[in-house]
Amino acid sequence: MLLSTPLRADERSGNERSRGLTHCCHRGDWRACFCFQGRCKLSRTPSSTRRFSRFDPIAFAFLYGQAIGIAFLLPDTPFRHLGDPVYQAAISIFVLVLWITALRLLHRKGPNLERISLALFLGAMPLVYVASWIRTRQDGWLGIELAGAAVFGAVAYLGLKRSPWILAIGILAHGALWDLWHYHHTVFMPDWYAVGCLVSDIGVGVYSAIQIPRWNAETNRESFA
Repeated sequence: MLLSTPLRADERSGNERSRGLTHCCHRGDWRACFCFQGRCKLSRTPSSTRRFSRFDPIAFAFLYGQAIGIAFLLPDTPFRHLGDPVYQAAISIFVLVLWITALRLLHRKGPNLERISLALFLGAMPLVYVASWIRTRQDGWLGIELAGAAVFGAVAYLGLKRSPWILAIGILAHGALWDLWHYHHTVFMPDWYAVGCLVSDIGVGVYSAIQIPRWNAETNRESFA
């Protein structure tokens, strides 16, 4: 029978010692003992499953930096325009930053919830453009906005179910392609928002790309749990 539960040294039972199994906790890193027909192999859980990595300062610099950039770009206090989709989106960016920070600090199902949150972020961004078009309509753009919502919604789904690289690249692509395309080209989407959304996509996209090794390691660890 294949056993894949990580055990500490102080959790070894007498039965395990009689079979000569070795479990240890070396320098704070969990080690898992995989046993089959009396043969055991120790493998250390990758360090990327830790709560924070050495690249996290860069990741959080981008994450918090984009929020600061949006704060400077806002032409007015968002709470004075709660009915405007672009201001609602600006508020959601700050909520997302606080949410991700809480997930990283709590470290409870963090990677999974983090990916879900970022996938929802990518899927919801094009909907802001659709909602803005409904408020200030412009001929010839509704089909484009609906197509964009479908495309980036599909990318968000694939990034969640297939590869996190699709998610990170999709977020960056939304800024580099979609946001820049709307800058100075539409009347329903203010230019400050197009620039702010680009800044947000870069910051969140880079953060997501840096987290991919941690997400993959956590997924691999849970598959053996």
